[in-house]
Amino acid sequence: MGQTCSQIPNDSLLEAEIKLEGPLISSLAIHNEEEGREKPTHLELKASEATPSTCASDGGVDFKQGAPTPNSLASPASLLQVDTEPEPLTVDSVIGLCTTGRTMEAVVALEQLELQVSSGARSPATQDSASARLAARLRDEPVLQRLRAIRDRRATFLHRLAGPAWKEGENWATIELRDPNLGDHFRLQMQIRFANTAERDPHVASSQLIIGTKVFGFPMPLPKLIAFQSQVDLMQKEWLKDCSNLVGKPGGSDKLFTSFLTSVLAPKMLPWKLEEFLVRDFVVSEEALPINEARPGVTTMESSPADSLNSYFGVEIPKPRRGMIRLSGSEKMNHFMPGLAGPEYTDCISSVRISVPLNSWLVPLSLVKPFLADIFAGTLKTVKKNVIDDWDNLEFEKRMVENSDFFNKIQAVVDTQTKKLASVT
Repeated sequence: MGQTCSQIPNDSLLEAEIKLEGPLISSLAIHNEEEGREKPTHLELKASEATPSTCASDGGVDFKQGAPTPNSLASPASLLQVDTEPEPLTVDSVIGLCTTGRTMEAVVALEQLELQVSSGARSPATQDSASARLAARLRDEPVLQRLRAIRDRRATFLHRLAGPAWKEGENWATIELRDPNLGDHFRLQMQIRFANTAERDPHVASSQLIIGTKVFGFPMPLPKLIAFQSQVDLMQKEWLKDCSNLVGKPGGSDKLFTSFLTSVLAPKMLPWKLEEFLVRDFVVSEEALPINEARPGVTTMESSPADSLNSYFGVEIPKPRRGMIRLSGSEKMNHFMPGLAGPEYTDCISSVRISVPLNSWLVPLSLVKPFLADIFAGTLKTVKKNVIDDWDNLEFEKRMVENSDFFNKIQAVVDTQTKKLASVT
C-alpha cells in the first residue's frame, strides 16, 4: 500500500515512520519459528467447552465455534422449492465473511473450502487448470492469509496466555479496585506473578510477568469500546495515564481491522520511560472462550514484537530511542463482553504476559502492584472523562457507521446476550 501514517509527529519518537508495506500476511506462529520460541504444550481451561481444531500450525489448540446448523423446521415456502442445496462455498464468500466481522464463521468456511480443494487435488479427474487456479488463490489471497494468521494467533494466545494467567495454586499477588468515578457497578480484580522456569520465553526480556485481570461494569457499551480500541488514529495521548506520545494506524475491513499503535509512558513512580509498539487483532466471538466466567463478546489480541525484528505484519518497526525501555515480547489477550449490569456496560477478562528487560530484583511485585493499579485505574478514569462523557463530540460514531457491518455484528452479540440475561433474571 505504501501508506504513511499521517498522525506521526515530527518527533524523535519515531525516527522510522510506521508504513504499511504490503498485505498483512504474517502470523504469530511464523514469527515464533523465526525466533525459535518453544511451542505451548498444554492448557488448563474448561475442556468441556472446547472443540479442538487440528488446523493450528503452531501446535496449539483453536477453540473455534462449530459451523452454524440450519433450522430443522422448514417453512411452507421452503417446501415448494425444488433446489434446497446450500450455495457452494467460494473464495469470495469467505472473504465476505472476513470483511463483515464474521471471523470465526470465515475460519470454518475456509477450512471446509481448503478440504474440498485438497480432496479434489488428489483426484486425477479434477486436476485441471481451474482447480489449480482456485488452490493458488486460496493460498495467496491476502485477506485469507490474514485470516489464517488470526486463527493461529488466537490458538497460540489461548495456550500461552490464558492458561498461565488463570492457573490455580500459584503464588499470586492480588489487587482489587473499586472507584465511584466509574460507577457503582465497576470492579477490577487483578492477579500478578513472575513466570516460572517452564513458562519463561528464553528469547525475550529477563523479567516476565503473568497477569490475569477481570473488569466488571465498565460504563461503556461494547460496540463503542471496540470503536475506541480499533480506530486508534483518533486516540489522543491525554486519554492514557502518563502517556507522553501516541501514534496509531487503524486497519480497514480488508485487513480484518488489525491496528497498530506506538505509545510512550512516563510514570511518575518509575525512573524510566516505557515505550511500546503493538499490533492488535479483533475477533467477534458468538460463543464463549473456554475461560471461567467468559461469555460471547469480542476478543482482542495484542503483541509487542521483539526488538530483533525490523518489520512485523508488513509494518516497519520503529527503533527504540535511547533512554527508553522498550516493552518488547509482551502479549495481551482481552476478551470484552456485554456487561452483566446491562447493555450499557462492558466486562472484560484479560490475560497478559509482560516482558521487561530488567532483573526481577529491580522490578519486585511490591513495586509492580501499585504501578499497574495506578495505570489501570488512571487510564479507565481518563477514558470515562475524555471519551465516554464527550462521545458526541468525537468521530468514533462516524467510523462505526462507515464500518456498519462489523459493528452491527458486535451489536447483535450484545442484543443476544441481553435477551439471554433477561430470561434468567
